[in-house]
Amino acid sequence: MDLRISAPPPGYDQLLLHTLWLRLPTQKAFIPAGLSPSIMLIVRGSAELLLDDGSRITSPRLFLRGPYTEPVHVEYAPNTIAMSVCFIPGMLAKNCKVEVGSLINTIVPLEEIFDAQLVARFLESIDAHNDADHHIHDFHHFLSQVLVAKQRNFIGEAFMAAHQKIFFPLMDLTAHFGIGERQLERRVRASFGINLRELRRIARFGFTVQRIIKQGSTWGDLTRVAQESGYYDQAHMHKEFNDLAGVSPTTLLQRIAAKDPAYWLYLLSPQDFKKLFIAVE
Repeated sequence: MDLRISAPPPGYDQLLLHTLWLRLPTQKAFIPAGLSPSIMLIVRGSAELLLDDGSRITSPRLFLRGPYTEPVHVEYAPNTIAMSVCFIPGMLAKNCKVEVGSLINTIVPLEEIFDAQLVARFLESIDAHNDADHHIHDFHHFLSQVLVAKQRNFIGEAFMAAHQKIFFPLMDLTAHFGIGERQLERRVRASFGINLRELRRIARFGFTVQRIIKQGSTWGDLTRVAQESGYYDQAHMHKEFNDLAGVSPTTLLQRIAAKDPAYWLYLLSPQDFKKLFIAVE
């Protein structure tokens, strides 16, 4: 794939994951659910979101994409180039004038959130260049103008650091954070936009996808992967993957093995996948 992956701007590594510049290898893409809000830019070309009812939504050129609790089917114009950067889960709340919960399963043009003139000048700078290095430089400069570096979010950071502890029984989890159940739920919803149950569900899915990509699992491994990833059994994992990726684990492995460009996200190297989408070890 024709892509570039760049570290966050200096000072922003506690807020943002790595930046992706990508010449789309396909005119179709199947994007799974994910906890991370992201800023996305169509450098060249266009994109349309295909909805379950068959309708289409034309994507804005520059927008904030909220956490998604369901998979998304996107169609791109030929030779579309896109850029994106994910917020570390839980870290968006201190940097935008919108509540994370209002962004669930939706996108918002960036000029509705940040200074519209600043957004327009940024897009003009992008249009003035044709190479990835300039695009990345201008993108990072824009991010440094609209986002505040090193803003901290206790529960967001703590949840990412806790990693497997977020799957503890609720009583053990509240003891770990030293707060009551209601306060924990309120802080989770304020930071991530979803409740604790949904947070655990999507996080488990993300960790499992990372594991499949890293290990190159075959069909015979799926029962073990399900057990070791915290699913009740393979049937439970099958249902969760259908809900969050749009396909079963078996079908996903087939698409990966066939190097289907519509599933380009799963064809990234384990190192690149982690840099772009996973905030913890």
